[in-house]
Amino acid sequence: MPSPTIYYNDLWACRRLHGANEWCNFVVPQALRQTPLSNNQDSDLLRLPNEILLLIFSYSDPFGKLFLALTCKQLLSLSTMTTWRIPSAGRHHANLISGCPGMLGLQRVLVPQKASRKRKNTASLCCDCYRYQPRKESYWERVRESFPFSDEACRYLKGYHYKVGDWCHPETCLFQCPGCWCEERTRLYG
Repeated sequence: MPSPTIYYNDLWACRRLHGANEWCNFVVPQALRQTPLSNNQDSDLLRLPNEILLLIFSYSDPFGKLFLALTCKQLLSLSTMTTWRIPSAGRHHANLISGCPGMLGLQRVLVPQKASRKRKNTASLCCDCYRYQPRKESYWERVRESFPFSDEACRYLKGYHYKVGDWCHPETCLFQCPGCWCEERTRLYG
C-alpha cells in the first residue's frame, strides 16, 4: 500500500479543486452500529478513556479520522460521536467529476477484501461512479436491460459487449465500468 502521505495530498487536492460541496458527513451504516462490540481487545489505545480518544479524533485530519474509525468496531462506534466530512462518491458522480484524486485515494483505502484480508479480484474500481463494480459478465447482462437498446440507441451503444468483455478480463486496465460507459454515451448521443 502506498504511503499515507499520498492519500493526504490527494484528499487536499480534492478539497482544493472541488470545494466542500463535493464532501459530506461521514456516516456509519445502521447495520454496523447495531453490531455488538467485543471487549477482548488488547490494544493500549482502546484502554484509553473515550474522552481522550475523542480528543485524538479532534486533532486528526479527515483521512486520519477515517483510518482510526476503520481500525475496529469500538473506534468506528466512537467516531459517530464526532462530525467530520469526507469526499462523497454520490456528489462527485452527480456533478460529473471524473478521476478525482481524493475520491480515488479514498476508494483505494476501502478496497473490498475477503475474510482472509486479501484483496478481492471480483471487482474493479470505476473512476466515474467511484464504486467497486463486479467483473462478472452475467451482472453486466442484467445491467444492459436497464438501458435503451433500441435501433436508434444501438448506434451509440454499439460495442457494449466489447466493453463488458474488457472490463471483466482479469488483467483489465479500464477505469470506466460498462454502466458508466452507457450513461456517458446516452448523455452525449441519446
